[in-house]
Amino acid sequence: METVKGLFDIELGYDMTTKEPIFLTEQARLMHEMIIGHPGSFNQIKQDLKGISRGGKAGLIVLDIKDEMLKDIMKECEVLGLQNISYLDLTQPNPHLNINPFKGPARGVAANFKEMVSNEMGNQDEYFKGIQDEFVFHCIMLGKTRFGNAFDLHILLRLMTEVRYLAVVVDEVRRYADEFSEELSFFEDADVSNIVEYFNNEVLQYQWNDSSDNPFERLPVSYPKGHKYEGMQVVQNRKENYIIGIRTCISDILSNPIIASSLMPAEGALDLDLFLAALFKEGGVLLVDTGESKVSRFMGQLISQKIQSAVFERSPFMAKIPIYLYVNAMRTYMNYGLIRLLLQGRSYKVGVICSIKELREIENDSDDSLLLKNIKNVVYRGINPNDANRLFRRKPHLNPEGVKQSVIAPEEFARLDFGHFYVESVNESLDEVKIRLAYFKSDQNTPSHNW
Repeated sequence: METVKGLFDIELGYDMTTKEPIFLTEQARLMHEMIIGHPGSFNQIKQDLKGISRGGKAGLIVLDIKDEMLKDIMKECEVLGLQNISYLDLTQPNPHLNINPFKGPARGVAANFKEMVSNEMGNQDEYFKGIQDEFVFHCIMLGKTRFGNAFDLHILLRLMTEVRYLAVVVDEVRRYADEFSEELSFFEDADVSNIVEYFNNEVLQYQWNDSSDNPFERLPVSYPKGHKYEGMQVVQNRKENYIIGIRTCISDILSNPIIASSLMPAEGALDLDLFLAALFKEGGVLLVDTGESKVSRFMGQLISQKIQSAVFERSPFMAKIPIYLYVNAMRTYMNYGLIRLLLQGRSYKVGVICSIKELREIENDSDDSLLLKNIKNVVYRGINPNDANRLFRRKPHLNPEGVKQSVIAPEEFARLDFGHFYVESVNESLDEVKIRLAYFKSDQNTPSHNW
């Protein structure tokens, strides 16, 4: 019989054959967990809260698009007498919260924000999307190089809208790099020469008077008297026709009061990066409601990205306490950074517990899922026959060599009633995955939402 050895070992259910409890140890939880089908994370969250109430030190973060379960968690915290609880409601304007999307290493924040905006725009022509992504990426790299952590969305939009301003900033960065070429460590991971070359060679098109056949006698075309840039050479943006849509998208973000209130907050607002750093060091509970509105995906992506950045900003040897990240409605928070967290989270003592209703929420056109390849603990709760067949076909390819894996035939899923589910979990040695039919014992204190 398996026994609980740590405060944050959790009980998943009871083995249908042996009637014994099925546990995930603290170590096994760092191999991550996915719940497919009916949601079922509340029971596990309750166990983590009890572990904290008994003196255990851990960081517990719950992301959800609905507030019902979050309110139930708050009630559970009150029952247990927990004090260090924070609730972020991102469905309402919050000028007292500062979420700086550009704080951190330049290359990382550029890649993350580019992906968030691209997701916000939906399906696009791949050629146009490639040009847009490249332009946004380089604008952020340029802005981070020039302005550091003072770089914000207003500056980004100005770089994308006002081409003469873009040219001025490019020239400032070029001159600074020329003058301090031996001190470019100031720019961290930004490749200054490549940034400048991209804009000068592919974006900025300076205007010349072509009245003379001799190129050495050409004169620059200048902005007229009274113009904001009077006397300076006129410049055009070669990418103008490709970036109209993404520029409008960023403008819409800035004009949305819910998003803008956190991205451009009031002075003295709570810095989310500093808050997360403290939570990862000292422990605590953070509940985040991103809502189900049109802006929920962007806010979900943003908060997910900030959590990932906070994880990777500390080195693995600094990871003293476990962090458990519960991600309900996984699709809302999906991005490359979350995949990276699943790949490397174990080294940083981070375990991700995510839930989806159907596989299509996480799959791409190639019918392959990096998530399922890197999550070793899976709970199947009432999945549909189509998903059962797809999982059966894919299972032989999901685990690396050396990890034994049994499979569930599709017809076995079909025979499940609502009270039963399959648990696919890694053993304590982390070298074998077992699949067992399980059930929950009724809990009088569990809310009726079937979390």
